[in-house]
Amino acid sequence: MRSMMDRGIGILVGLALLAAPAAAAQGDPKAGRELYNKWCSSCHGVGGRGDGPVSASLPVKPGNHSDGTRMNVLTDTYLFAIVKQGGPAVQKSQMMPPWGTQLKDQQIWDVIAYMRSLAVPRYKAP
Repeated sequence: MRSMMDRGIGILVGLALLAAPAAAAQGDPKAGRELYNKWCSSCHGVGGRGDGPVSASLPVKPGNHSDGTRMNVLTDTYLFAIVKQGGPAVQKSQMMPPWGTQLKDQQIWDVIAYMRSLAVPRYKAP
């Protein structure tokens, strides 16, 4: 029974992510900055370097969103999944919580647009 439910949830998430590229292009980094500072900076830091005030107490260091070498190879769909569903959704740390119940999809795209703006070297969309 659980397997069927997990499969159904996976299908729904997959369908939702099919619209990902169009939504990512519409992300507003200014709105994303506000959301990032509220929801993400305690772990990832205001500059996205993984050095927020909570990071020292975590068993796994939060991702460095300012590292363009690392961030620029990640797809928008991947970033959307990790923000919406949390780390375990993409085989990352369970310490990364799912924000899908606090943030609407458009807000997640806004956060992704802001995260992209932190990367050095700058992110260039494919």
